[in-house]
Amino acid sequence: DEGKHYIDFKIFPPSSSLDNLRSPIYSDDHVRDGRFEFIAKETGTFMYCFKDVVHSNKKMIAFTFNNGQEKPVLDQVAKHSQLDILGSTVMSVAHQASQVKFRLAENGYRSEFGVNVLKSANSRVRLWSRMQIGLVFALAALQVMFLQKMFQSKTKSSIIRV
Repeated sequence: DEGKHYIDFKIFPPSSSLDNLRSPIYSDDHVRDGRFEFIAKETGTFMYCFKDVVHSNKKMIAFTFNNGQEKPVLDQVAKHSQLDILGSTVMSVAHQASQVKFRLAENGYRSEFGVNVLKSANSRVRLWSRMQIGLVFALAALQVMFLQKMFQSKTKSSIIRV
């Protein structure tokens, strides 16, 4: 059961390709869950690689990507030192609202994962219950057959002795 829910995770820079993988800009092994951030030093298409540590298990990966474009437009209009208290507060509230939106989306993915786990467990319990019911009926039929044979042999032996 060790490593059942773990993955390896790597991010490669845009200068990497499938034929020529450079060293990753981020790498983490045996990750169960977590969060990380990095500031891209180059533009382009980054490669995200997920590796299943234990290949026999199905895994659901909730991956949320934020490219930083959701920051308020006020960042482009004025520097923090040029904003008054109200402007700084508005920027702070806007940033916090985007963080709440991000957390809500992440919680939605986690709850969907939990529902899938419960459905899987429920189907296994249902299968096991059906197998037990079949076993109980088979044992009941064997007991009835055994009792019938036992009573038939006693009646035959009592008839012969008379």
